[in-house]
Amino acid sequence: MVIDEDRLQQQPVPEPVDIATETLTYINPSHGRFHRLDKMLSFDDEQQALYEHPLPLVIVGSAGSGKTALVLEKMKQVAGDILYLSLSSFLVEKARTLYNASGEGSDVQNIDFLSLTEFLETLRIPEGREVTFSAFSDWLPRNQSLHWDLPIPCMRSSGA
Repeated sequence: MVIDEDRLQQQPVPEPVDIATETLTYINPSHGRFHRLDKMLSFDDEQQALYEHPLPLVIVGSAGSGKTALVLEKMKQVAGDILYLSLSSFLVEKARTLYNASGEGSDVQNIDFLSLTEFLETLRIPEGREVTFSAFSDWLPRNQSLHWDLPIPCMRSSGA
């Protein structure tokens, strides 16, 4: 291939954009701190308050609200045995990958990333057959008078 330089045409150079005047909306002006997973993160005020809150901590939020990123960053502060538990095996694998990719794990941490199913499989399963909902529903009314040593938690519907 031969390039005929006489036929090349000069293109106009665009004016440089003044990036100093553009607002970077992903930086929280309240604290200006960054966190790093697979990308740079800046928590909003609620997320930052949760990040600074002492453990133990239960975080509830909608999909995409930053729960995973927040938990993974919070885990970097903790030494010892840590369990990352989720209903979703996909989310567990993603969290494991993100956490390990950040390279900020600690030698004083022993972290298990498990789905709820995987966690339950680590527990001793009593011999016998699995109880069905129907069988339990039949059994419960007949055994209401039994003394329960442990409180049974009340479950509420979130309306979702």
